[in-house]
Amino acid sequence: EASPEPKAQWNSQETNALLAFLFSKLSEAGDGSNFKSQTFSSAASVLSQAHLLTAGPLKTAKHCKTKWMSLKQMYGNIEAYHSLSGVHWDSERGAGIEGEAAW
Repeated sequence: EASPEPKAQWNSQETNALLAFLFSKLSEAGDGSNFKSQTFSSAASVLSQAHLLTAGPLKTAKHCKTKWMSLKQMYGNIEAYHSLSGVHWDSERGAGIEGEAAW
């Protein structure tokens, strides 16, 4: 039985580099901003060459795809929340929920 692939640990520089790369390839994305496997392989290579890693394993194509899907889902959740009537969202503090209400 093969051991599981180590979990990726993303720092903000790696995340920003991944997004910059994928945005530069947006014309290659299909419906719903879905990229082909080769695009994620290229992204992993670019990240490796950028020497941004601070923790965890080198990012693989699978790591890059998982991160992209996670970011897309997070963005969709924020957009859905933001479109609700009577709620607040800003890029600095999110929903602004603090203290006891946050738990």
